[in-house]
Amino acid sequence: MKSLRKMDFNGATGHVSLVPGTNDRAEMPVQIFNSHGYKSDGKIVKFVSVGNVDPLTGQLTVDEGAIVWPGNVTTAPNQ
Repeated sequence: MKSLRKMDFNGATGHVSLVPGTNDRAEMPVQIFNSHGYKSDGKIVKFVSVGNVDPLTGQLTVDEGAIVWPGNVTTAPNQ
């Protein structure tokens, strides 16, 4: 396992390395998608990027106006 933790490479999802002393991926980009129903063909679900987490700072950015909530509405439900 020590050898695996030292690996550092570019993979299909981008740069891959682990935080020293853990099994956590370091500087992993995270993108948040929202389902906007089916595409015009009626077979494929349309996913739209509505946010991301900066891999260096951990800062979350969300485009709340791009989110489609249950009931096909763009206003968040009351909590």
